[in-house]
Amino acid sequence: MKKGFTLIELLVVVLIIGILSAVALPQYQVAVAKARFATMQPIVTALVQAQDIYHMENGFYSSSFSDLSIDPPGGGTIRPDSSGDGENIDYKGFYCRLHNVNTNSVSVYCSGKYGYYRVEIGANNEHKRYCVVTTELNNADVFEKMCKSLGGVKDSGRSSAEWIFYRLP
Repeated sequence: MKKGFTLIELLVVVLIIGILSAVALPQYQVAVAKARFATMQPIVTALVQAQDIYHMENGFYSSSFSDLSIDPPGGGTIRPDSSGDGENIDYKGFYCRLHNVNTNSVSVYCSGKYGYYRVEIGANNEHKRYCVVTTELNNADVFEKMCKSLGGVKDSGRSSAEWIFYRLP
């Protein structure tokens, strides 16, 4: 009598492994995106706090990272934007930027291939936090799941065909 596995047994094992990987891969992608997104959050928080301090000292928000009273958090490097419009803080895999700066409001955001984290500081020092997904990405559904898993609620008033905004708690 020969010992070993039959072809049917091997095919069943391969089928089971295939089914398990098909179920696990999407969850793994969301977990990886969530971990990478989480690296942006403390950096944006530090930049928002620096903007709050700058606003208290000067009565308006800064349009330049160089004006803020901190070095780039997380070891980033301040560089001029390639378009010549403002500055970026470059990190490995993503960058941060100031946007829509005026005397009453500013947006601080970090963006990379795994998502877009944005905090808007507005009137009454209100901080609105968003997880933003661009629909042009191949795996936009993964990032939508990530935003929802972070407690994000879709902000239909802000979303468009190109961008989907999820308001974070």
